[in-house]
Amino acid sequence: MQETRLRVGVLGSTLVEVNGLAMELGSLKQRALLAVLTLAEGRPVSADRIIEALWGDRPPAGVVTTVHGYIAALRRILEPHRRPRTPAAVLVTTPAGYALRLAADGTDAAQLSGVVAETARVLDRMPDPLRPSCTAADRPQLTDILHRLTEALQTWRGLPYADLADCHHSIGERQRLDEVKLTAQVQRVVIILAIGDNGRAAAELDGLIAEHRLREQLWVLRAVALARDGRQAQALDGLQDLREVLAEELGIDPSPAVRQLQADILRQENGTATPVPATPPASAIRRFPRPLTGRDTELGILVDALPRAAKGWTQLIRVTGEEGIGKTRLVQELADRAVDTGFRTIEIRCSADAGAPDLWPIHRMLDHPACGRAEVTLPTDLNCPKARFLFAESVGTALRAAAAAGPLLVVVEDLHRADPRTLGVLGHLAAHCPDLSLVLCVTQRPAPTDGPWGELEDTFTRSGATTVSMGPDTSATADLERPGTWAAGDPDARPDPALPAVVTTAGSSSVAVGVSPALPMQYPGRRSAYSTTGSRSVGSRPVGRPFPVDVQFRVS
Repeated sequence: MQETRLRVGVLGSTLVEVNGLAMELGSLKQRALLAVLTLAEGRPVSADRIIEALWGDRPPAGVVTTVHGYIAALRRILEPHRRPRTPAAVLVTTPAGYALRLAADGTDAAQLSGVVAETARVLDRMPDPLRPSCTAADRPQLTDILHRLTEALQTWRGLPYADLADCHHSIGERQRLDEVKLTAQVQRVVIILAIGDNGRAAAELDGLIAEHRLREQLWVLRAVALARDGRQAQALDGLQDLREVLAEELGIDPSPAVRQLQADILRQENGTATPVPATPPASAIRRFPRPLTGRDTELGILVDALPRAAKGWTQLIRVTGEEGIGKTRLVQELADRAVDTGFRTIEIRCSADAGAPDLWPIHRMLDHPACGRAEVTLPTDLNCPKARFLFAESVGTALRAAAAAGPLLVVVEDLHRADPRTLGVLGHLAAHCPDLSLVLCVTQRPAPTDGPWGELEDTFTRSGATTVSMGPDTSATADLERPGTWAAGDPDARPDPALPAVVTTAGSSSVAVGVSPALPMQYPGRRSAYSTTGSRSVGSRPVGRPFPVDVQFRVS
């Protein structure tokens, strides 16, 4: 018989998943019955207690038969593969009543409580949880726990055991779960503060304090976050607000820890000082004095990925095109836009040098300051699949830690030159890291569709990657056309060196370039055309191989 994986949701209205599929539970009373059985945590529940919980002191006629019907229906839902006339293994009958046999983590409430307990054991090792910090070695573990806490909190959909309404049996458990939820929220903030995202921690604490004004711990953590974020005056004002709230509501003074924190903030000591800002990365400085033209559609697709990544959904992008088509210029514009919206960027290029070692682009990425200069040990045997998998997992952990500190853009250029091991790691990241604040963008020329390149393309496609295939820019003529500065038919006139031109290549590709006044000119009617054979130039950078070029000057 097939094993059944069962999960019951009680953090809101009652839900049930069987083998990962959400099941229809039917009427409110049937959902309430499952909630009553779940609340008992495996202990038998008598028929009388079920009737009281569902109908209070006014049960309808034939209520016992109705309960039996609900029990039978639930058994069919919870054990869809159970054969007729075989004993139930999940919703069982005992001499004392009915019992629901779930795994220890078989409910969303149990999963949340389990993550909170595990997190508490980790945070207990911090020297001072009110001024949290972590080492580089601790960061990956904290980042992983932060991710799990966030996932567990997302299962909270409303009032626990909502289908039991005002049933007195659920009151105590609801209060306990409310406390578990608050503990998880505080743990999240402590970890966020420990890994250095001070502004984000302060913002989350504002919301928590609005709901729990008498929790001194929240005010203290907020003051630490604000002080580390360079807002010492706000931090001190917040502690004064705490003093007033406690005096008005409870008639007490803050603890000695609060008074000590005020003194430390004034002296910027003991974990309250503003960190020295790091030198901005080179990508934070705009590299192009003029805007990118003729690629609005492609750029729009790339830029649309930024807000989705900022929300914690990994975005995969492939930019493909022939040599010189403008892939680098496009992704560099993306990097500038990303920096403007708060992203940190890592830009690396695969080497054409045959002597470059395997995984060289990955090591460059890990050694970047935005990745925390993560130390990941290279496997001793690159031919061992398990060793390669564990290495890729370590890279994913390092990226998860980096993305937890703020959204991240990683650009890997010239992927067609990458070694197969690098392609394998990128494929692993695409397949196994779907929930990071990360944009992973690769550029490449048309690559083989078989072997490791084909496998990576398939993985990107299955993982929802966006592919931008750069072809001819047909918009450049319209975008750049403007009045000329010489009279048509005047053989002695020379065009303005600043006048844009359109270079029409053999593939109908149009690229904006500067016009050299030294070009020999001919003026047939209202057009000027000059044909030659030579290397084309985009801006001042020669690219590609020699081919015929027609330069056309539009005049009016």
